[in-house]
Amino acid sequence: MKIAVVGSHPTFREATPWSDSSWEVWACSAHNLPPHYTLPRLTRFYEVHEPTLSPNEGRSREYIDEVNKLSCPVYAMERSTLPRALPYPKQEVIDRLGHFFLDTSSIAYIFAHAILTIEQNRKQGVADYIGVFGVGQKSASEYTYQRPGIQFHIQMAVELGINVLYPEESEIGRAIQYRF
Repeated sequence: MKIAVVGSHPTFREATPWSDSSWEVWACSAHNLPPHYTLPRLTRFYEVHEPTLSPNEGRSREYIDEVNKLSCPVYAMERSTLPRALPYPKQEVIDRLGHFFLDTSSIAYIFAHAILTIEQNRKQGVADYIGVFGVGQKSASEYTYQRPGIQFHIQMAVELGINVLYPEESEIGRAIQYRF
C-alpha cells in the first residue's frame, strides 16, 4: 500500500505523485481546497479541528461547504458541520500506537491513521510506503513546533517496516539541534 500524506506547503506539495494511481492521496487544510488550490487527485480528506465557523479560528462557512462538496471520504473528529464525514478512529489509533504527539497536528493524525491502515491491510511480500508531501517545516511560520510529532510518527512507521519518503529539501527529516 502507498499513501501520500499531503499538507499545503506549495513547493513540497508539488512533489506528490499525482499521476501514479498506485498511491492514495490523503490531505488536509483549507489551503488544499478552493478557492486557494484544487488538488489534482484526492482519496481522503481530514478535518480534525473543532467545528467552529469563525473566520478568526480558521474554519469559515465557505471552507466547511468545500469539505462537504468532496466526493472522497472525509474523516473528522467532530462531525456536526460535516454530516457525511466518517469518525476519525482516534481511540483505535491510541490503542495501537499510543497517544504521544498525536494531538500536535493534522499531519500527525493523518500519518497515524496511515500507519494503522497499512498494518490492517498488509500483504506478504509487498512493500508499504508513506510519503510526506506539502510539509516543509522550514520556518516558524510553517508550524515548526509540529515537527516532533510528525517525526515521531515517521519513526514509528520505520520501526514497523513501512518505508517513508519525503522531499529531500523538506526539514521534516532533520532534528531541531540542541546548542550548548
